[in-house]
Amino acid sequence: MTDKLKILIVDDEDSLRFSLASILELEGYEVKTAEDGYKAIELAKKENFDILFSDIRMPGITGNETFKEIKKIKPDIIGVMMTAYALNDLIIDALNTGAFACLSKPFEIETVLSTIKDITTRPFAVVIDKNENINQKFLNSLKNCGLNVASSEIDSEKIDFMFKHKPDILIISVNSQEAETQTENILKKLKELLDIGAEVVAVDFDTNNVDNRAEKVECNLFEIDDPYKFFFFFYILLHMAWRDGFVHFSNAHIDDLSKHYQFVTRMAESEISRMTVMGTMHEIGFFEGSIHEDTPCHPINPYGISKNALRELTRIVSAEHNISFQWLRGYYIVGNSEFGNSIFSKITAAEKEGKSEFPFTYGQNQYDFIDYPDFCKQVAVAVSQDQINGIINICSGRPEKLADRVERF
Repeated sequence: MTDKLKILIVDDEDSLRFSLASILELEGYEVKTAEDGYKAIELAKKENFDILFSDIRMPGITGNETFKEIKKIKPDIIGVMMTAYALNDLIIDALNTGAFACLSKPFEIETVLSTIKDITTRPFAVVIDKNENINQKFLNSLKNCGLNVASSEIDSEKIDFMFKHKPDILIISVNSQEAETQTENILKKLKELLDIGAEVVAVDFDTNNVDNRAEKVECNLFEIDDPYKFFFFFYILLHMAWRDGFVHFSNAHIDDLSKHYQFVTRMAESEISRMTVMGTMHEIGFFEGSIHEDTPCHPINPYGISKNALRELTRIVSAEHNISFQWLRGYYIVGNSEFGNSIFSKITAAEKEGKSEFPFTYGQNQYDFIDYPDFCKQVAVAVSQDQINGIINICSGRPEKLADRVERF
């Protein structure tokens, strides 16, 4: 998407067309309107629009037909249909054509703004096929996975236009000799996009151990009045900060709870689209058997109590501000870093100190252990998607005795 979105509104109802355009212009978008599909198509031939809002039922040419014609001109335009009628066949046809959503009239302006926000933050996929009639079922499958999807046959001008929007995913199906030069150009563009990578702002008291590809900020995040602006604007918050995580009865858990709540509240009031916070299996408390996302929580120490309280508070705040909420419940992380406070970190530190013995119990209780690289991968995958939300267990899914896992370590 471009920095300043260009939106085309098509509706034969004057009052809705004018009022929606006025509100979106006040929100900072560039807006054009048309009272019927024919005029909308003519506008699309002259200007590059990012999003189309179109009524489905209009005289002359329907919204679905208008959307199909405009997509031939601008393959990556995102269509949002609007209707005041229960037109199931037309709604299904619109969604099958690739419409992002269908809004029922009358709707609140918050619904429109939320839809635009959802459009601009979902991953953008470009599908390039040698055939003009690309498999629509395949495109719909991608869309159902939470992607914004644009498609094109081998057409240099259309491909260049789509690449200006920096797609996150590129799918190419070309094998004809005529397409060889175009394929080479596409792959060059792909390399440029991969070299850019994701933009990450990492915040901590000490960032010496943070990957240098991230933007590092050393500060006390609880002292920042407007963290959204201070940390350079972003769409997804991954909040993993927590003091004394392995000191389960530390006073810091209760002392900091209100600070975490104030922080996530400030973030929810900003322009982010997703709130992702790291939780812990200690929210569950003592439990025998398989743990699921809906297992009742009965924490038995200040660490678990505070995390469980923050989870409920963050869920409420996210719902109030209509943003996606993810709670990543981490289990027992196994790594070879001496910087942590887990038993595995302590064993690593003892080994580096040259100690030959380490005090240990029989270790017959079973836990869910997850290796550090797998933990990081699961967190990255979870925060990069928006189809599975709520509580997400970051775990191996396999019980193992502590003694056996320590022995393997």
